[in-house]
Amino acid sequence: MHTLGQRNHCRIPGRLISLVLVMLCSVCCPAFGQRDAGPTRVVVGNVIKTKRAALQSFVGTLEATRKTTVGSAVDGRVTAVKIEPGDPVVADSKSNTESIGGQVLVEIRSDSLKIELQTAELQHQQMQQALSELELSLPQDMELAAANQQRDKSQMSYTKSTFQRLKNLQNKNNAISTIELEEARSQYLAAEQAYIGSRATVRRLSSTRDLQLQQARSRVDTAFQETLRLKDMLNQYTV
Repeated sequence: MHTLGQRNHCRIPGRLISLVLVMLCSVCCPAFGQRDAGPTRVVVGNVIKTKRAALQSFVGTLEATRKTTVGSAVDGRVTAVKIEPGDPVVADSKSNTESIGGQVLVEIRSDSLKIELQTAELQHQQMQQALSELELSLPQDMELAAANQQRDKSQMSYTKSTFQRLKNLQNKNNAISTIELEEARSQYLAAEQAYIGSRATVRRLSSTRDLQLQQARSRVDTAFQETLRLKDMLNQYTV
């Protein structure tokens, strides 16, 4: 019998305490119960130093620090708008192998100017063809004129010799009638005039050949400059 004031004591078996400790170690440290599982694998790699910024989202409106006002050098009706508000544009672009000074933003009606440009280009082609034909025909004309001059010279010499022979015969013994002598004289004068004309043709072609070529080349250059002027005006109809 215990007296009042004394504490009650109970004994716990040692085996129970050991079992509880083993269970606690198994829960807190899993490797405690895996001594026979083998060594733990270790992966070796290079250490990479990177900067990582936190991704944040905002709601707002972006406003450009610089604004550019574009316009047209000519008046007209707008036929096409190539961009929308907020679209990026390129500072320089090329169309048909010719620089137009940047990306096309707006096109202005230019039908009549395009017709003028087509007409000017056709005229330039005609002038160029005429120059080519002139460069080809002038040597041929010179060759033909020289041949005609030589032929007329020979004919003049022959008729002159005939007229002189008949004239000598008439002076000696009047063996030739006046009619025959006048006919020979007329043939000689006609041949002489033909020779004078063919000789003048040769001289004219020789003196004007370079001038004709120069004038033809000048017409080609003028027509070409007109096409360039119209193309430059046409570019102004594109903003």
